[in-house]
Amino acid sequence: MMAAESDANVESDMEPVLRKEAERVVMQKLRTLAIEGCGDEVRAFAECASGRMFSVAWKCREQNKATKACMAKFKSNEELKRELRRRYV
Repeated sequence: MMAAESDANVESDMEPVLRKEAERVVMQKLRTLAIEGCGDEVRAFAECASGRMFSVAWKCREQNKATKACMAKFKSNEELKRELRRRYV
């Protein structure tokens, strides 16, 4: 096998790994934006959860639901995902 063929094979073998890493970076950026954009909800949940252990599950249920709903809006925003992929991939 020639060196050029070998290099091409290595590149094609790496492509799925690179795509997966790029997608991981995009999702991390998306998560960061969601946390920033849902600051009020995250703070309310954190305040409720402060000093609690097991009771967080029922005492902070509403705050947790609000946080999850807000973050889901970011994570389901396909336009935002495309923009992040354009920027970071």
